[in-house]
Amino acid sequence: ASSPLTMIESPLKQLMAEDQNADHQSLYAVMQRNCDRLLGIVKQITDIRKIDAGQLTLKLEEQDYVTYSNHVFEQFKGIATVKDIDFVVEHVESELPMMIDTTHFEKIITNLLSNAFKFTPQGGCVIAKSCVVGNKAELHFFNSGSHFSDEDLQHLWERFYQGSASNESTGSGIGLNLVHELVKLHHGTIAAKNTQEGVELTV
Repeated sequence: ASSPLTMIESPLKQLMAEDQNADHQSLYAVMQRNCDRLLGIVKQITDIRKIDAGQLTLKLEEQDYVTYSNHVFEQFKGIATVKDIDFVVEHVESELPMMIDTTHFEKIITNLLSNAFKFTPQGGCVIAKSCVVGNKAELHFFNSGSHFSDEDLQHLWERFYQGSASNESTGSGIGLNLVHELVKLHHGTIAAKNTQEGVELTV
């Protein structure tokens, strides 16, 4: 179905294919990135509306989290290289069976890692770790170089909360709320804390 975004994106792709001017191509790339960002926000809002209406039903199936997540992590190797960030993936177990909805669980991982990379300075570190504690799987997402304020920790999962240190890199305030709701639908919990070196979120 057509939407205002697709009506923008279609002629933009045509211009990118036909216009060989290098300066124009640079501008087109900026426009494409922002179209993609807007499309992502629209999709997140749609998911949240479905959750609020009780219309988002998960299709849970057993997956090996190690194999599944490694495919998702591949998406972030490029940004790690560009930002000169050390991206470390650590799986304590060689296999970690989990009941997940593959489509919606990917949104959890990508939102958490997108935030981690956004707030990690050049030369910093992002760590994605999985392990078993007792009879439960634990997923840890750490990034160096940033900390939550006490106010952030109190309101982090609230919809449209944009952080006490609001700046140009602040997002829409939707992503972490969606993560929180999707984790709950997976019968899990999520928590955030400051460490000496940075920030850690645990699912």
